[in-house]
Amino acid sequence: MNREITINLMKKASYHVLVLVIVLTLVIVATGFPMNFDVEYHHGEFHWNMSFEEIQQSINENFRSFFSGEVLTMEIMSTTPLAMLRGAFSLSFVVLFFGTLLALLMGIPKGILDSRKKRTAGTFKLLQSYIPLSIPDVLTISVIQLGAIYLYYNEIAFLGIGPIHFLGDEQWYQSIFPILSISVLPAAYISRVTANTIENLQEKAYIVTARGKGCSYFQILKKHMMKNISFEILSVFPTIMGMMFASLIIVERLFYYQGMGYHLIYIYTTNQLSIEQAQGVFSLFTITLALFYYLIFLLLKAMKAKIMPKLKEK
Repeated sequence: MNREITINLMKKASYHVLVLVIVLTLVIVATGFPMNFDVEYHHGEFHWNMSFEEIQQSINENFRSFFSGEVLTMEIMSTTPLAMLRGAFSLSFVVLFFGTLLALLMGIPKGILDSRKKRTAGTFKLLQSYIPLSIPDVLTISVIQLGAIYLYYNEIAFLGIGPIHFLGDEQWYQSIFPILSISVLPAAYISRVTANTIENLQEKAYIVTARGKGCSYFQILKKHMMKNISFEILSVFPTIMGMMFASLIIVERLFYYQGMGYHLIYIYTTNQLSIEQAQGVFSLFTITLALFYYLIFLLLKAMKAKIMPKLKEK
Protein backbone atom coordinates (compact mmCIF):
# COMPACT_ATOMS: atom_id res chain seq x y z
CA MET A 1 0.00 0.00 0.00
CA ASN A 2 2.76 2.44 0.96
CA ARG A 3 4.64 1.48 -2.18
CA GLU A 4 1.60 2.29 -4.35
CA ILE A 5 1.17 5.64 -2.62
CA THR A 6 4.86 6.43 -3.14
CA ILE A 7 4.64 5.51 -6.83
CA ASN A 8 1.55 7.69 -7.31
CA LEU A 9 3.21 10.62 -5.56
CA MET A 10 6.31 10.21 -7.72
CA LYS A 11 4.18 10.14 -10.87
CA LYS A 12 2.35 13.31 -9.85
CA ALA A 13 5.59 15.04 -8.88
CA SER A 14 7.23 14.01 -12.17
CA TYR A 15 4.23 15.32 -14.11
CA HIS A 16 4.31 18.71 -12.39
CA VAL A 17 8.08 19.00 -12.77
CA LEU A 18 7.73 18.22 -16.49
CA VAL A 19 4.99 20.84 -16.90
CA LEU A 20 7.11 23.38 -15.01
CA VAL A 21 10.15 22.68 -17.22
CA ILE A 22 8.02 23.07 -20.36
CA VAL A 23 6.54 26.34 -19.10
CA LEU A 24 9.97 27.74 -18.19
CA THR A 25 11.39 26.70 -21.55
CA LEU A 26 8.57 28.35 -23.47
CA VAL A 27 8.87 31.55 -21.42
CA ILE A 28 12.64 31.73 -21.94
CA VAL A 29 12.21 31.12 -25.68
CA ALA A 30 9.43 33.73 -25.97
CA THR A 31 11.36 36.38 -24.01
CA GLY A 32 14.54 35.46 -25.87
CA PHE A 33 13.32 37.03 -29.10
CA PRO A 34 15.25 40.27 -29.71
CA MET A 35 13.31 43.25 -28.36
CA ASN A 36 13.84 45.09 -31.66
CA PHE A 37 12.45 42.14 -33.64
CA ASP A 38 9.70 43.16 -36.05
CA VAL A 39 7.68 41.74 -38.93
CA GLU A 40 6.63 43.98 -41.80
CA TYR A 41 4.07 43.35 -44.53
CA HIS A 42 4.80 44.60 -48.04
CA HIS A 43 3.10 43.72 -51.32
CA GLY A 44 1.45 40.59 -49.99
CA GLU A 45 4.56 39.23 -48.27
CA PHE A 46 5.84 39.20 -44.69
CA HIS A 47 9.44 40.32 -44.08
CA TRP A 48 11.46 39.87 -40.89
CA ASN A 49 13.89 42.61 -39.94
CA MET A 50 16.53 40.03 -38.92
CA SER A 51 17.63 36.55 -39.91
CA PHE A 52 16.65 33.29 -38.22
CA GLU A 53 20.26 32.83 -37.10
CA GLU A 54 20.18 36.16 -35.24
CA ILE A 55 16.94 35.18 -33.49
CA GLN A 56 18.34 31.77 -32.55
CA GLN A 57 21.52 33.36 -31.21
CA SER A 58 19.46 35.75 -29.07
CA ILE A 59 17.39 32.88 -27.63
CA ASN A 60 20.53 30.86 -26.89
CA GLU A 61 22.06 33.87 -25.13
CA ASN A 62 18.88 34.21 -23.07
CA PHE A 63 19.18 30.59 -21.93
CA ARG A 64 22.86 31.06 -21.09
CA SER A 65 22.26 34.28 -19.15
CA PHE A 66 19.41 32.74 -17.16
CA PHE A 67 21.02 29.41 -16.23
CA SER A 68 24.44 30.91 -15.49
CA GLY A 69 22.88 33.41 -13.07
CA GLU A 70 24.41 36.33 -14.93
CA VAL A 71 21.01 37.98 -15.30
CA LEU A 72 20.76 38.29 -11.50
CA THR A 73 24.05 40.07 -10.93
CA MET A 74 24.63 42.43 -13.88
CA GLU A 75 24.57 46.10 -12.93
CA ILE A 76 21.77 48.24 -14.32
CA MET A 77 20.90 51.77 -13.20
CA SER A 78 23.12 51.49 -10.09
CA THR A 79 21.42 48.30 -8.91
CA THR A 80 21.02 44.64 -9.87
CA PRO A 81 18.06 42.82 -11.41
CA LEU A 82 17.80 40.69 -8.26
CA ALA A 83 17.41 43.79 -6.07
CA MET A 84 14.82 45.20 -8.48
CA LEU A 85 12.98 41.88 -8.44
CA ARG A 86 12.83 41.71 -4.64
CA GLY A 87 11.34 45.18 -4.30
CA ALA A 88 8.89 44.76 -7.17
CA PHE A 89 7.77 41.29 -6.07
CA SER A 90 7.01 42.46 -2.52
CA LEU A 91 4.86 45.32 -3.85
CA SER A 92 2.95 43.06 -6.25
CA PHE A 93 2.48 40.41 -3.56
CA VAL A 94 0.82 43.00 -1.31
CA VAL A 95 -1.61 43.97 -4.08
CA LEU A 96 -2.42 40.38 -5.05
CA PHE A 97 -2.78 39.07 -1.49
CA PHE A 98 -4.93 41.87 -0.09
CA GLY A 99 -6.79 42.17 -3.39
CA THR A 100 -7.77 38.51 -3.06
CA LEU A 101 -8.92 39.02 0.54
CA LEU A 102 -10.94 42.09 -0.43
CA ALA A 103 -12.53 40.25 -3.36
CA LEU A 104 -13.64 37.46 -1.00
CA LEU A 105 -14.92 39.93 1.61
CA MET A 106 -16.95 41.80 -1.02
CA GLY A 107 -17.97 38.92 -3.26
CA ILE A 108 -19.30 36.35 -0.77
CA PRO A 109 -21.64 38.74 1.16
CA LYS A 110 -22.81 40.24 -2.16
CA GLY A 111 -23.60 36.76 -3.47
CA ILE A 112 -25.50 35.88 -0.28
CA LEU A 113 -27.57 39.07 -0.55
CA ASP A 114 -28.25 38.43 -4.25
CA SER A 115 -29.54 34.94 -3.49
CA ARG A 116 -32.11 36.36 -1.02
CA LYS A 117 -33.67 38.75 -3.50
CA LYS A 118 -37.05 37.94 -4.96
CA ARG A 119 -37.29 36.43 -8.41
CA THR A 120 -38.93 39.62 -9.73
CA ALA A 121 -35.60 41.37 -9.24
CA GLY A 122 -33.69 38.56 -10.95
CA THR A 123 -32.74 40.54 -14.07
CA PHE A 124 -31.42 43.47 -12.07
CA LYS A 125 -29.58 41.06 -9.78
CA LEU A 126 -27.87 39.43 -12.76
CA LEU A 127 -26.92 42.82 -14.19
CA GLN A 128 -25.29 43.83 -10.91
CA SER A 129 -22.86 40.93 -11.26
CA TYR A 130 -22.52 40.70 -15.03
CA ILE A 131 -21.89 44.38 -15.76
CA PRO A 132 -18.55 44.45 -13.85
CA LEU A 133 -17.59 41.21 -15.61
CA SER A 134 -18.36 42.63 -19.06
CA ILE A 135 -16.65 46.01 -18.64
CA PRO A 136 -12.98 46.09 -19.75
CA ASP A 137 -10.48 46.08 -16.88
CA VAL A 138 -8.89 49.32 -17.99
CA LEU A 139 -12.24 51.16 -17.79
CA THR A 140 -13.01 49.94 -14.25
CA ILE A 141 -9.48 50.77 -13.09
CA SER A 142 -9.64 54.20 -14.75
CA VAL A 143 -12.91 55.02 -12.97
CA ILE A 144 -11.34 54.16 -9.61
CA GLN A 145 -8.29 56.26 -10.47
CA LEU A 146 -10.49 59.22 -11.38
CA GLY A 147 -12.13 58.86 -7.98
CA ALA A 148 -8.69 58.78 -6.35
CA ILE A 149 -7.68 61.94 -8.24
CA TYR A 150 -10.87 63.70 -7.13
CA LEU A 151 -10.30 62.75 -3.48
CA TYR A 152 -6.68 63.87 -3.55
CA TYR A 153 -7.18 67.28 -5.16
CA ASN A 154 -10.15 68.02 -2.90
CA GLU A 155 -8.12 66.91 0.14
CA ILE A 156 -10.68 64.28 1.12
CA ALA A 157 -9.56 61.34 3.26
CA PHE A 158 -10.37 57.78 2.23
CA LEU A 159 -11.16 55.32 5.04
CA GLY A 160 -9.86 57.92 7.47
CA ILE A 161 -6.48 58.07 5.72
CA GLY A 162 -5.17 60.78 3.50
CA PRO A 163 -5.52 62.54 1.31
CA ILE A 164 -3.84 59.66 -0.54
CA HIS A 165 -1.79 60.49 -3.62
CA PHE A 166 -3.08 58.60 -6.64
CA LEU A 167 0.41 57.82 -8.03
CA GLY A 168 3.43 56.08 -6.54
CA ASP A 169 4.25 53.64 -3.77
CA GLU A 170 6.26 55.70 -1.28
CA GLN A 171 3.73 55.19 1.54
CA TRP A 172 2.07 51.91 2.50
CA TYR A 173 -1.41 53.36 2.12
CA GLN A 174 -0.76 54.18 -1.54
CA SER A 175 -1.44 50.49 -2.19
CA ILE A 176 -5.11 50.96 -1.20
CA PHE A 177 -6.35 52.11 -4.61
CA PRO A 178 -4.41 49.44 -6.58
CA ILE A 179 -5.80 46.79 -4.20
CA LEU A 180 -9.33 48.11 -4.67
CA SER A 181 -8.92 48.27 -8.45
CA ILE A 182 -7.63 44.71 -8.83
CA SER A 183 -10.38 43.25 -6.61
CA VAL A 184 -13.48 44.56 -8.42
CA LEU A 185 -13.65 41.98 -11.22
CA PRO A 186 -12.83 38.95 -8.99
CA ALA A 187 -15.40 40.16 -6.43
CA ALA A 188 -18.12 40.24 -9.11
CA TYR A 189 -17.14 36.74 -10.23
CA ILE A 190 -17.13 35.38 -6.66
CA SER A 191 -20.51 37.02 -6.06
CA ARG A 192 -21.99 35.26 -9.08
CA VAL A 193 -20.55 31.88 -8.05
CA THR A 194 -21.82 32.30 -4.47
CA ALA A 195 -25.34 33.27 -5.56
CA ASN A 196 -25.57 30.41 -8.07
CA THR A 197 -24.37 27.89 -5.48
CA ILE A 198 -26.96 29.01 -2.90
CA GLU A 199 -29.76 28.99 -5.48
CA ASN A 200 -28.84 25.45 -6.57
CA LEU A 201 -28.89 24.28 -2.95
CA GLN A 202 -32.28 25.74 -2.06
CA GLU A 203 -34.26 22.71 -3.29
CA LYS A 204 -31.95 20.06 -1.83
CA ALA A 205 -33.71 17.65 0.52
CA TYR A 206 -31.55 18.43 3.54
CA ILE A 207 -32.07 22.19 3.07
CA VAL A 208 -35.85 21.73 2.81
CA THR A 209 -35.76 19.53 5.93
CA ALA A 210 -33.74 22.14 7.84
CA ARG A 211 -36.25 24.84 6.89
CA GLY A 212 -39.07 22.56 7.99
CA LYS A 213 -37.44 22.18 11.41
CA GLY A 214 -37.54 25.94 11.86
CA CYS A 215 -33.88 26.75 11.14
CA SER A 216 -33.29 30.35 10.13
CA TYR A 217 -31.74 31.28 6.80
CA PHE A 218 -28.41 32.15 8.38
CA GLN A 219 -28.35 28.92 10.41
CA ILE A 220 -28.85 26.95 7.20
CA LEU A 221 -26.26 29.09 5.46
CA LYS A 222 -23.67 28.53 8.19
CA LYS A 223 -24.23 24.81 8.84
CA HIS A 224 -25.21 23.46 5.42
CA MET A 225 -24.18 25.87 2.66
CA MET A 226 -20.84 27.48 3.51
CA LYS A 227 -18.90 24.27 2.84
CA ASN A 228 -20.42 24.01 -0.63
CA ILE A 229 -19.80 27.70 -1.28
CA SER A 230 -16.17 27.32 -0.19
CA PHE A 231 -15.74 24.30 -2.46
CA GLU A 232 -17.19 26.09 -5.50
CA ILE A 233 -15.10 29.22 -4.92
CA LEU A 234 -11.96 27.13 -4.52
CA SER A 235 -12.84 25.31 -7.76
CA VAL A 236 -12.90 28.58 -9.73
CA PHE A 237 -9.97 30.20 -7.92
CA PRO A 238 -7.46 29.50 -10.73
CA THR A 239 -9.74 31.55 -12.99
CA ILE A 240 -9.91 34.31 -10.38
CA MET A 241 -6.12 34.39 -10.03
CA GLY A 242 -5.84 34.54 -13.82
CA MET A 243 -8.06 37.64 -13.79
CA MET A 244 -5.91 39.28 -11.13
CA PHE A 245 -2.61 38.52 -12.86
CA ALA A 246 -4.03 39.83 -16.14
CA SER A 247 -5.10 43.08 -14.43
CA LEU A 248 -1.84 43.50 -12.50
CA ILE A 249 0.06 45.20 -15.33
CA ILE A 250 -2.74 47.71 -16.01
CA VAL A 251 -3.27 48.50 -12.32
CA GLU A 252 0.40 49.05 -11.54
CA ARG A 253 1.04 51.09 -14.68
CA LEU A 254 -1.91 53.45 -14.21
CA PHE A 255 -1.18 54.01 -10.52
CA TYR A 256 2.59 54.20 -11.08
CA TYR A 257 2.90 51.43 -8.49
CA GLN A 258 6.32 49.94 -9.18
CA GLY A 259 5.62 46.23 -8.83
CA MET A 260 6.19 43.37 -11.26
CA GLY A 261 3.62 44.52 -13.80
CA TYR A 262 4.92 48.08 -13.84
CA HIS A 263 8.49 46.93 -14.40
CA LEU A 264 7.51 44.67 -17.30
CA ILE A 265 6.20 47.68 -19.23
CA TYR A 266 9.02 49.95 -18.06
CA ILE A 267 11.74 47.49 -19.09
CA TYR A 268 10.14 46.97 -22.49
CA THR A 269 9.77 50.69 -23.27
CA THR A 270 12.71 52.42 -21.55
CA ASN A 271 15.76 53.72 -23.41
CA GLN A 272 17.96 53.62 -20.29
CA LEU A 273 18.83 49.94 -20.79
CA SER A 274 20.65 48.27 -23.64
CA ILE A 275 18.71 45.70 -25.64
CA GLU A 276 20.64 42.86 -23.97
CA GLN A 277 20.01 44.22 -20.46
CA ALA A 278 16.32 44.85 -21.11
CA GLN A 279 15.87 41.40 -22.59
CA GLY A 280 17.55 39.68 -19.63
CA VAL A 281 15.60 41.59 -16.97
CA PHE A 282 12.34 41.20 -18.87
CA SER A 283 12.90 37.43 -18.99
CA LEU A 284 13.67 37.34 -15.25
CA PHE A 285 10.48 39.18 -14.29
CA THR A 286 8.31 37.16 -16.67
CA ILE A 287 9.71 33.84 -15.43
CA THR A 288 9.19 34.90 -11.80
CA LEU A 289 5.54 35.76 -12.48
CA ALA A 290 5.03 32.45 -14.31
CA LEU A 291 6.60 30.49 -11.44
CA PHE A 292 4.56 32.36 -8.84
CA TYR A 293 1.31 31.70 -10.70
CA TYR A 294 2.16 28.02 -11.19
CA LEU A 295 2.97 27.57 -7.49
CA ILE A 296 -0.36 29.16 -6.54
CA PHE A 297 -2.10 26.87 -9.03
CA LEU A 298 -0.46 23.79 -7.47
CA LEU A 299 -1.39 24.95 -3.96
CA LEU A 300 -5.03 25.46 -4.94
CA LYS A 301 -5.12 22.11 -6.69
CA ALA A 302 -3.71 20.36 -3.62
CA MET A 303 -6.25 22.07 -1.35
CA LYS A 304 -9.10 21.08 -3.62
CA ALA A 305 -7.91 17.47 -3.88
CA LYS A 306 -7.20 16.91 -0.17
CA ILE A 307 -9.23 19.29 1.97
CA MET A 308 -12.40 20.30 0.19
CA PRO A 309 -13.75 16.83 -0.78
CA LYS A 310 -13.66 15.87 2.91
CA LEU A 311 -15.61 19.00 3.83
CA LYS A 312 -18.10 18.32 1.08
CA GLU A 313 -18.67 14.75 2.31
CA LYS A 314 -19.40 16.03 5.82
